[in-house]
Amino acid sequence: MSITPFEPQGALLRQILEMQRQILDRLQVEQPRQEWYSPNELARLIDRKPATIRGWCRSGRLTAHKRPLGRGDKLEWEISADELQRYREHGLLPVEIGVDQSDVRN
Repeated sequence: MSITPFEPQGALLRQILEMQRQILDRLQVEQPRQEWYSPNELARLIDRKPATIRGWCRSGRLTAHKRPLGRGDKLEWEISADELQRYREHGLLPVEIGVDQSDVRN
């Protein structure tokens, strides 16, 4: 069997792919799943602005609820890990018909 000019590159590519698989395996093991996310945390994960996430929560496009911040009586949206997974798999929930979201502020 003769050696083609592409065999060394093929071996290098296999090594790189194996290293990549090992890195991904380590990342999956080392990152514990959060149960709840703030709008800021979720925004970083899905590359959106926190104000967009809060708007989706207000309009019902994401299933979320408010929790106390621990400072006075101020509340903040909280989004579950299950909702994040649902969003990643299916996208936003449909807009509710007949609900005027232009004046909703929270």
